[in-house]
Amino acid sequence: MILTSTIISNKGDKEMKKLVVLLFLVLCIPLAVFADGNRNIVGVVKNMEYNVGIDTNSIKVVRYQPPYYIINVDEYHQNFKDGILGARHAQYFYDYDKREMQTKTLKQYTSDGSSEFIEDEYYNTDLQPVREGTMAYLVGNYVFYKAYGMYFSKELQDQYGNRDALKK
Repeated sequence: MILTSTIISNKGDKEMKKLVVLLFLVLCIPLAVFADGNRNIVGVVKNMEYNVGIDTNSIKVVRYQPPYYIINVDEYHQNFKDGILGARHAQYFYDYDKREMQTKTLKQYTSDGSSEFIEDEYYNTDLQPVREGTMAYLVGNYVFYKAYGMYFSKELQDQYGNRDALKK
């Protein structure tokens, strides 16, 4: 009888150890995902050919002078069609009264799929208009939301109010 309870106790201890280790590993996964260089990358736009995310920790308000705003952000682009990764240090310009948005690239990087990004030699740094329904429009609106708690687009603000459109 003592031998049986010792075997059951040892077996129970092994199962308990496995459960504790498994629980520990599950709790560590989110920490590992966000420990990469203090980045908090959130997917903003996706379709069959690409994903676009922003590092919410990189959002910096450069100009707060209503109705004019400028916000910097780091974007990450994954192009499945061409098999490349890209990163862009972007700047978004907003005119709230006119409901106009523009963007420009401050720096641009590409990668062949490894974690190393190399600054591109040539890229367009001109200010570009952002049109409704484009990837830049969705990114620019989400960046504005993360900075100010409201969407730049009246339609998105009416639809989502002051809640995060990416959270269910």
